Amino acid sequence: MKFSIKDYTLRFKHTFRVAGAEDRDSVDTGILRLEFGDITGFGEALPSRFWGENLQMVHEAAAKIDLNRYSTPLIYEIILMEIDEKVKPPQSLKAALDMALFDCIGKKMKIPIRKFFGFQSGKTVKTSFTIGFAEIDIIEQKVKEAEVYPILR
Repeated sequence: MKFSIKDYTLRFKHTFRVAGAEDRDSVDTGILRLEFGDITGFGEALPSRFWGENLQMVHEAAAKIDLNRYSTPLIYEIILMEIDEKVKPPQSLKAALDMALFDCIGKKMKIPIRKFFGFQSGKTVKTSFTIGFAEIDIIEQKVKEAEVYPILR
Protein backbone atom coordinates (compact mmCIF):
# COMPACT_ATOMS: atom_id res chain seq x y z
CA MET A 1 0.00 0.00 0.00
CA LYS A 2 1.21 3.49 -0.73
CA PHE A 3 -0.32 6.91 -0.17
CA SER A 4 0.05 10.53 -1.10
CA ILE A 5 -1.51 13.78 0.07
CA LYS A 6 -2.54 16.68 -2.16
CA ASP A 7 -3.26 20.06 -0.59
CA TYR A 8 -6.32 22.14 -1.38
CA THR A 9 -7.65 25.47 -0.21
CA LEU A 10 -11.42 25.37 0.17
CA ARG A 11 -13.04 28.80 -0.12
CA PHE A 12 -16.23 29.41 1.84
CA LYS A 13 -19.30 31.00 0.34
CA HIS A 14 -19.67 33.07 3.53
CA THR A 15 -17.12 34.18 6.10
CA PHE A 16 -17.23 31.72 8.99
CA ARG A 17 -17.37 33.50 12.35
CA VAL A 18 -17.89 31.92 15.77
CA ALA A 19 -17.09 33.04 19.31
CA GLY A 20 -13.49 32.59 20.39
CA ALA A 21 -12.04 31.99 16.92
CA GLU A 22 -10.66 33.99 14.02
CA ASP A 23 -12.94 34.76 11.09
CA ARG A 24 -12.22 32.46 8.18
CA ASP A 25 -12.95 32.70 4.46
CA SER A 26 -11.15 29.47 3.58
CA VAL A 27 -9.55 26.39 5.04
CA ASP A 28 -6.50 24.40 3.97
CA THR A 29 -6.96 20.65 3.78
CA GLY A 30 -5.13 17.62 2.47
CA ILE A 31 -6.78 14.84 0.49
CA LEU A 32 -5.07 11.52 1.16
CA ARG A 33 -5.05 8.97 -1.65
CA LEU A 34 -4.31 5.39 -0.55
CA GLU A 35 -3.52 2.81 -3.23
CA PHE A 36 -3.99 -0.87 -2.49
CA GLY A 37 -3.54 -2.91 -5.67
CA ASP A 38 -6.20 -1.72 -8.09
CA ILE A 39 -8.26 -0.12 -5.29
CA THR A 40 -7.92 3.53 -4.30
CA GLY A 41 -9.29 4.90 -1.06
CA PHE A 42 -9.56 8.53 -0.02
CA GLY A 43 -9.49 10.43 3.26
CA GLU A 44 -9.28 14.05 4.32
CA ALA A 45 -6.72 15.57 6.68
CA LEU A 46 -8.20 18.84 7.92
CA PRO A 47 -5.66 20.17 10.44
CA SER A 48 -7.21 21.63 13.58
CA ARG A 49 -6.09 25.10 14.61
CA PHE A 50 -7.53 24.34 18.04
CA TRP A 51 -5.03 21.48 18.44
CA GLY A 52 -2.18 23.48 16.88
CA GLU A 53 -2.04 21.42 13.69
CA ASN A 54 -1.17 22.56 10.17
CA LEU A 55 -0.58 20.92 6.80
CA GLN A 56 3.20 21.08 7.20
CA MET A 57 2.91 18.89 10.31
CA VAL A 58 0.67 16.49 8.39
CA HIS A 59 3.21 16.18 5.56
CA GLU A 60 6.16 15.79 7.95
CA ALA A 61 4.43 12.95 9.80
CA ALA A 62 3.23 11.36 6.55
CA ALA A 63 6.83 11.21 5.30
CA LYS A 64 7.67 8.95 8.27
CA ILE A 65 4.92 6.42 7.49
CA ASP A 66 5.68 3.33 5.42
CA LEU A 67 2.58 1.32 4.48
CA ASN A 68 4.46 -1.03 2.12
CA ARG A 69 4.81 -3.66 4.84
CA TYR A 70 1.04 -4.10 5.11
CA SER A 71 -0.60 -6.44 2.63
CA THR A 72 -4.23 -5.52 3.27
CA PRO A 73 -6.30 -2.66 4.68
CA LEU A 74 -8.37 -5.26 6.59
CA ILE A 75 -5.85 -5.08 9.44
CA TYR A 76 -6.67 -1.39 9.89
CA GLU A 77 -6.55 -1.58 13.70
CA ILE A 78 -2.98 -2.88 13.64
CA ILE A 79 -1.94 -0.37 10.98
CA LEU A 80 -3.37 2.61 12.87
CA MET A 81 -2.03 1.43 16.24
CA GLU A 82 1.49 0.92 14.89
CA ILE A 83 1.45 4.31 13.11
CA ASP A 84 0.26 5.99 16.29
CA GLU A 85 2.99 4.34 18.37
CA LYS A 86 5.86 4.95 15.93
CA VAL A 87 5.00 8.32 14.38
CA LYS A 88 2.51 10.02 16.72
CA PRO A 89 0.89 11.79 13.75
CA PRO A 90 -1.46 14.76 14.02
CA GLN A 91 -5.06 13.70 14.64
CA SER A 92 -6.09 14.99 11.21
CA LEU A 93 -3.62 12.63 9.50
CA LYS A 94 -4.83 9.70 11.60
CA ALA A 95 -8.40 10.54 10.61
CA ALA A 96 -7.45 10.71 6.91
CA LEU A 97 -5.70 7.34 7.07
CA ASP A 98 -8.67 5.86 8.91
CA MET A 99 -11.09 7.15 6.24
CA ALA A 100 -8.91 5.92 3.37
CA LEU A 101 -8.42 2.47 4.90
CA PHE A 102 -12.17 2.04 5.36
CA ASP A 103 -12.81 3.37 1.86
CA CYS A 104 -10.47 0.65 0.53
CA ILE A 105 -12.15 -2.00 2.69
CA GLY A 106 -15.61 -1.08 1.40
CA LYS A 107 -14.40 -1.08 -2.19
CA LYS A 108 -12.55 -4.39 -1.77
CA MET A 109 -15.62 -6.03 -0.24
CA LYS A 110 -17.89 -4.30 -2.77
CA ILE A 111 -20.17 -3.00 -0.02
CA PRO A 112 -20.97 0.42 1.41
CA ILE A 113 -18.84 0.90 4.51
CA ARG A 114 -22.01 1.35 6.60
CA LYS A 115 -22.75 -2.35 5.95
CA PHE A 116 -19.28 -3.26 7.22
CA PHE A 117 -20.26 -1.60 10.52
CA GLY A 118 -23.73 -3.14 10.51
CA PHE A 119 -25.72 0.06 9.90
CA GLN A 120 -28.96 -0.17 7.97
CA SER A 121 -29.71 2.00 4.97
CA GLY A 122 -31.84 5.00 5.86
CA LYS A 123 -30.99 4.83 9.56
CA THR A 124 -28.24 7.41 9.68
CA VAL A 125 -27.30 9.66 12.55
CA LYS A 126 -28.51 13.22 12.21
CA THR A 127 -25.72 15.75 12.02
CA SER A 128 -25.73 19.48 12.57
CA PHE A 129 -24.71 22.46 10.46
CA THR A 130 -23.19 25.52 12.11
CA ILE A 131 -24.49 28.94 11.09
CA GLY A 132 -21.71 31.37 11.95
CA PHE A 133 -22.25 34.91 13.24
CA ALA A 134 -23.18 37.56 10.67
CA GLU A 135 -25.55 40.42 10.00
CA ILE A 136 -29.20 39.33 10.31
CA ASP A 137 -29.85 39.38 6.52
CA ILE A 138 -26.82 37.15 5.94
CA ILE A 139 -27.90 34.78 8.73
CA GLU A 140 -31.34 34.50 7.10
CA GLN A 141 -29.64 33.65 3.79
CA LYS A 142 -27.39 31.06 5.49
CA VAL A 143 -30.39 29.42 7.19
CA LYS A 144 -32.23 29.19 3.88
CA GLU A 145 -29.16 27.68 2.17
CA ALA A 146 -28.85 25.13 5.02
CA GLU A 147 -32.47 23.99 5.03
CA VAL A 148 -31.46 20.47 3.93
CA TYR A 149 -29.74 19.95 7.30
CA PRO A 150 -32.01 18.64 10.09
CA ILE A 151 -30.16 20.44 12.92
CA LEU A 152 -28.81 24.00 12.77
CA ARG A 153 -26.50 25.48 15.40
